[in-house]
Amino acid sequence: MAKKEEIHKNLVTHIFRHTHVSKLAEQGWPLNVIQHRVGHSNSTITQKIYLHITNKVKNTAIERLKNFPDSQTILQEDKNKSKLKVVKNK
Repeated sequence: MAKKEEIHKNLVTHIFRHTHVSKLAEQGWPLNVIQHRVGHSNSTITQKIYLHITNKVKNTAIERLKNFPDSQTILQEDKNKSKLKVVKNK
């Protein structure tokens, strides 16, 4: 029997809009196409508010960096800024 998970968040339809934008970006859709799809006049709105870096995107970036000619290059998450950055492994 599958375990039931409780959701501790108010589910509103707007959450699905964020998920939709993030999933399109995760699949590699260009930002201007996503912007047009959700009806934004400016891609800055789409990028700043709706795009979220998913775990899949983070893992894909890490795998791509492992294939760089310099195998000592790694991806590290900046905890303070919630951004990914490339650092040299010493």
